[in-house]
Amino acid sequence: MEPHTPISFRFNDLPTELALIIFKHAAQPPFAQHAPYTRDPYSSALSLCQVSKIVRRAVLPELLHTVLLSTARQLLAFIWALRMQKKYIDQQHDLAFDYASCVDMMSIGDFRGPLQSPPIPYFPLPMPELECELDISLLALVILGASSLAINFNNLNLLSKCLKHACNSDVDLNVDHKNSLLPWRTRSLTLLGMFFRSWWPFVESVHGYAFLASIQHLTVLDSASFQECLPFQCNCVSEIEIEGSVSYLHPLCIVRAPFKGLQTFSYMGEVGHVPYFRATGALYTRGNRVVY
Repeated sequence: MEPHTPISFRFNDLPTELALIIFKHAAQPPFAQHAPYTRDPYSSALSLCQVSKIVRRAVLPELLHTVLLSTARQLLAFIWALRMQKKYIDQQHDLAFDYASCVDMMSIGDFRGPLQSPPIPYFPLPMPELECELDISLLALVILGASSLAINFNNLNLLSKCLKHACNSDVDLNVDHKNSLLPWRTRSLTLLGMFFRSWWPFVESVHGYAFLASIQHLTVLDSASFQECLPFQCNCVSEIEIEGSVSYLHPLCIVRAPFKGLQTFSYMGEVGHVPYFRATGALYTRGNRVVY
């Protein structure tokens, strides 16, 4: 029996449409790998962006579909990219690309890097690089245009600024409102990290209240151990009433928040340093009880 001969062909011989489909598939970040990532999930897409302008335009939506900003350095680099794209759009440059229309999921982590080095880690100092109104306006387009947002409690001020800008701005945010008058598309919210004092000003603000009231799917992760676990999903289960103390759910931040449109709720934390997970259905309050 003759040995198997591998089939080879020149990539240039492929139809353009098929080649672009292959590029898009290759550009998809492999987020399924276990943390810590063994390689940059965006590396393939970034390499393909350097092939040509046509390939870049084809793979950028895959690169931007899910944006993970875990450090202050990554956030500032993303802002720099947004500034650059604004200049490209203003100049009608060939490299101009609308980032906001492609971002569907976004995660903003806990920034305690060189730009935030306070003596007490739970009280981070503001980053002056984010005070510029232009930067906030550019970020608002992307953050509020994402259908799913994960954000650390420590960075709720950033979300608050974006919401305030959107509510006070006449600029078209270029998001699909889907018959909604709200200037954001976010329906799924994940709160990361330890409970932080900025939560209450956010809840009590007009824009924060309206934002939380529109959230349909809520996840709370207050344990560092979740990074080592498999990704979880919100699975609706039967309603369960919890009598008395609910401290393990999170310091009353969930109970008192105006989640009027909430459909599903998931929580993962630690009870006595043991990872604790509960997937739930709807969450609401009834007197001093929590029903979820």
